Amino acid sequence: MQWFLALYIIVNLLAAVICTTIAILVPQRIAQADWGFRLFALMTALWCATSGLFFLNHSLDDFWIWTGIQVFPYVTIPVLWFYFILQFTGDRTPPPVLLFLVPCLTLAIYWNPDWSSLMWSITEEDWLFGISIAHYERGSWFRFIHVPYSYALIVLGHGYLIRAMWQSRKNQSRPLFLLLLCGLTPLLLNILTLSPLYDPFRFFDLTPIGLSLSSVLFCWGLSHYQLLQRSPLAYQQIFASLKASILVVDPHYRLIEFNAAAEALLECTQDSIGASAKTLVTFLQASDWDQLKVRGQIEILALHQYFQVEQISIFRKQKLLGYILNILDITESRQLQEQILQGALLYDALTGLPNRTLFSDRLEQVIKYCNRDAESSFAIAFLDIDRFKIINDSLGHIVGDRVLMEVARRLQSCLRSEDTVARFGGDEFAILAANAHPRNIEFLCERLQQKIKEPIYLGTHQIVTSASIGIAFGSSQVSPDRLIQNADIAMYQAKANGRGTFSIFDQSLGSQTIHRMELEVSLRQALERKEFFLVFQPVIEISNRRLRGFEALLRWQHPEHGLILPSVFIPIAEEMGIIATLDGWALQTACQQLRQWQERHPRQNLTMSVNLSSANFMFANLVETIVQVLQATQVSGTSLKLEITESIVMKDPEASASVLEKLQAQGVGILLDDFGTGHSSLSYLHQLPLEGLKIDRSFVQEAQYSQQSMEIIKTIISLARGLKLNLIAEGVETDDQCQMLRELGCEFGQGYLWWRPLTEGDADRAIAEQLLSFRPLLKEP
Repeated sequence: MQWFLALYIIVNLLAAVICTTIAILVPQRIAQADWGFRLFALMTALWCATSGLFFLNHSLDDFWIWTGIQVFPYVTIPVLWFYFILQFTGDRTPPPVLLFLVPCLTLAIYWNPDWSSLMWSITEEDWLFGISIAHYERGSWFRFIHVPYSYALIVLGHGYLIRAMWQSRKNQSRPLFLLLLCGLTPLLLNILTLSPLYDPFRFFDLTPIGLSLSSVLFCWGLSHYQLLQRSPLAYQQIFASLKASILVVDPHYRLIEFNAAAEALLECTQDSIGASAKTLVTFLQASDWDQLKVRGQIEILALHQYFQVEQISIFRKQKLLGYILNILDITESRQLQEQILQGALLYDALTGLPNRTLFSDRLEQVIKYCNRDAESSFAIAFLDIDRFKIINDSLGHIVGDRVLMEVARRLQSCLRSEDTVARFGGDEFAILAANAHPRNIEFLCERLQQKIKEPIYLGTHQIVTSASIGIAFGSSQVSPDRLIQNADIAMYQAKANGRGTFSIFDQSLGSQTIHRMELEVSLRQALERKEFFLVFQPVIEISNRRLRGFEALLRWQHPEHGLILPSVFIPIAEEMGIIATLDGWALQTACQQLRQWQERHPRQNLTMSVNLSSANFMFANLVETIVQVLQATQVSGTSLKLEITESIVMKDPEASASVLEKLQAQGVGILLDDFGTGHSSLSYLHQLPLEGLKIDRSFVQEAQYSQQSMEIIKTIISLARGLKLNLIAEGVETDDQCQMLRELGCEFGQGYLWWRPLTEGDADRAIAEQLLSFRPLLKEP
């Protein structure tokens, strides 16, 4: 029997060492069960140790010392086990004070001589195996309070484990079953120890042996299942409740697990386990999977929704175990982004007034209303601040901006709620007065001029200015653009009559019409007389200031009127129906010039951008014409970039997409010019085969003092990145603007900071010399 006693002592001491090691070495950052598990392991070690050392006593006093120490783990382990299980499964834990109330009373009763009989009482003293043993009888507190309470906590903890196993998936229930087994083993042995059948051997408590077996099993579970690295039930609840669709796949994209969101979106079932995720996610094409593997994240438009798909690799010891596919519906955020972008593009960044786009839209609505109500009337007024350039140049742009803001405020104060005042740019404002009699309009203009003439006090500056106003009375038979043009003509007539006045447009303002007729006649002969020529605006890579290409700009050298810019003659050419001829000549000449440069400088990989007018864009033979030019000049389609405006695309998005796809098939790159200044739809933009966007110069020049313009640029850059488009910023004039664009991630730029538009000879020298550190400001021809 002595060998059995020795084995019993060794097993208990070994179990104590194992439990102590577990409590000390398991890092707190791994164990969600924190202090509950640690105390449980330490109390288990104490129980095992005292059960072994109990047989080393030599007197009755030693017997009571070891028994007294053993009482601590004896009464606390059930509570710690229960608390540990609640933490592990993620269930709500009651206050520890409440759970430890009965154990504390048990300890108080045991250590109080007057009450100790409630726990047990000594019946006789004896010597067994050479040690002092006291036979005792269990008291009422022990039998009716301590034992039922302890068993209730242990059984309840096992109930939580069984429920967690029931709610978990198969591959997550194994760790829970192992933990259940760890709890049942000492419980069954403890029940055997307290049973009457085992009463003659009660001093050989089997519970520590069960705890030692559970400790070994638990250590195996730590390494095999990472028992304390997560709470399986809490993990499962979080995984199931995520709004994003989550797929867990192996390295070959075979499905391992999915959550409820993926089940709803992809119609996954348990039968889908083992199937290829590439067949389940039907809206991803083969090319999308390739991009996802390389980039780790993509955004796509499918099923009339925007999705963000992210792939996260799962590694263990540098071995790839699989991937987590996170599919998130970002439709709402993209729509909100579109609304923000659209809203920002409809209002002036400086004054907060509607811009030209929104003004034109409201003007169209008023014209439609006049078509339904013949008695209604309206007028528009075009207003220009007199001598504003002097204010800007002498006092600076900051003061000039504050003047514009004050003028905007005064204009708003003079108008009715149904009227609209907009800033067209610079110092130009436009007013739309609905349901207004001509006499009322004249009275309004007089009031506006009086208000604007009042001194503006800005710090130490007192600024007095005036405004010239042109009025055009509306008609349902006149287009919005023509009405604005008429008001503009009347405004210049007001300036001619003397600043600070207003003028009403009528047909007697014939000088403009005569001048226009002269331009029409000259325009028909300009090509034959070789009055047109091209200048070339360099396109610069912002990061290293290297020349990457040119934009061809058409100019007209009139023999009498001098240099005429495209903004003057292009609208006339479109109305005359000769714009296709001009565009064809510009395209042919630009490609010929590009071919010459490519032959002289073959290593430069230069590109040429050519603007397309709205009228020419919709010509049926546009694609054929461009192909013929490319073949005739021997220029690759990849070297040619065509610039179109938002307004061209939005006239007929579907037809535009068809034309652009044919051009893209020839390798021609499409750039959306002046992006952000007109109406655009992000949904159509996503569908167009674009190569890049050009940020309008107005945003670039206002970004340094307008947070709204800065946010618009950031939004455009973010949009371009999402659509994988190149970015070219126009109108870069200062180093600060260049630095800002570089920090925001804009790749290319154009502007006077590097070069003004160059003649053929100047451009040729710029290519040859690559003087990127020297920025000559050549006068524009």
